[in-house]
Amino acid sequence: MSQTLDKRCSDHWTKQQFGLHELLITLFLFITAPVAANLLAEAALHLRLPSKAGAAAALNRIRP
Repeated sequence: MSQTLDKRCSDHWTKQQFGLHELLITLFLFITAPVAANLLAEAALHLRLPSKAGAAAALNRIRP
């Protein structure tokens, strides 16, 4: 059984066939990653955390 599974997996990747499962995972990551990054950035702004970027720190000094 193990050899059959190994053979199927190796055939799948050597032929570079991508199925619906891989496509759905990729789509999920492309949709959720920017949303999560935006939520983290908004939380940091809300908490008024200091920036670790030099240019952004200069802009923070200008704002009230």
